Amino acid sequence: MCLRRLSGFGIRRSTDLRHIAYWSAAAQAARFTQQFVPPNPSVARSLPFVAARVDIYKHLKSLGVLAQSGQRANSDNPSDKGPWLPSSVKEFSDFYAGISGDFYAGVSGIKLQRCITAVVEDAKDADEWLTATKLEKMRLLDLRGRGPSVFLSAIPNSAATVITDRDWLFAARFYLGLPPDPFCTHCGACGFRFARDNSDQATHYMCCVKYRRLTVTMRHDALGQHGCVLGRRAGVAAAWEPPPDSGARDRPDGVFHFVGDTLYTDTTVRHAYTPSAMKVVNFKPGAVLESAVKGKKKHYCPFAKENGGRFAALAISTHGRFHEDFLIFIKKLSWEALNNGVVLSEKQRRRFLIQAVAELSIILQRQNAKILYRCVLNSRSYSHGYRYRRGQRRRT
Repeated sequence: MCLRRLSGFGIRRSTDLRHIAYWSAAAQAARFTQQFVPPNPSVARSLPFVAARVDIYKHLKSLGVLAQSGQRANSDNPSDKGPWLPSSVKEFSDFYAGISGDFYAGVSGIKLQRCITAVVEDAKDADEWLTATKLEKMRLLDLRGRGPSVFLSAIPNSAATVITDRDWLFAARFYLGLPPDPFCTHCGACGFRFARDNSDQATHYMCCVKYRRLTVTMRHDALGQHGCVLGRRAGVAAAWEPPPDSGARDRPDGVFHFVGDTLYTDTTVRHAYTPSAMKVVNFKPGAVLESAVKGKKKHYCPFAKENGGRFAALAISTHGRFHEDFLIFIKKLSWEALNNGVVLSEKQRRRFLIQAVAELSIILQRQNAKILYRCVLNSRSYSHGYRYRRGQRRRT
């Protein structure tokens, strides 16, 4: 529930951060407190703040932070490094002496508290990975890309970024890896029987063949149509091609007429841990989206060349992980908005980019919620009838 990398909401518990926060505060105040610390270690340990620091050192050492090292704060030499957790009082003063109030430790200017927190969370992540099932590993890999957690912090400043309470409930359970309804035993459309712990319930709903022409297609169309809306908002002539009444598409579902360039696009949404995908990806982050993009390019690139344009596959996972080509496309729209005078500064262009990503993420989660909600309603009625029919057979 806490760590984003473990599909949590990113709100850390204060009990987990109190030791790290105290250590960081003691490091920032080292230049003021070292003058009150006696040179004798046994006498120094009698001071309250030194004793507390020793206890915190033992606690953080048990979490595996001691093995990490960083550049000394009072040295400009990158090779002059020491442990982040100096054990003795003298080492603590030498390592953290002369630091400023806005202290940065280690390379790349990362704050000390953030550094130690990252080390602790890496250790937790490694422990969780060792005990996770194959399904959980694929889900965690998909959530570590760009975009899955955007809907958690998106500002509801437009109709496209507003999500209802019911949709939020289903989207949150799907994000956390929880079944939409723990009491459903069978799929209401195809009769598939879920596992005892319902771990495969959401996965089956996302790839059930009975829903492909219904809510799953509606999700695809909603994302593709909103891509055209973003294009028109950026001042680009964009058109959405409706799907055929029957059969597969022969043309891409979107076309964008930029200045001196025509871009054909096709939107695709992939579930990262379907049974067929897990046979191919072999625990590689983003491999499902990469495979989808290759298939789209092979199918539509000849059509785009014949019509004097280019093709881009807009691939996104069900959790909201954007493929790199999708992000490049959104960035291109933001630059077109700047060139066309829709936005007037670089700051506004960045806002346009952030808003576009947030809207696509919210629309995806709303459509996911509709899929799960409809499947749960059908599964509840099916499961009730299944139990009733099983009871009738037992009586006879």
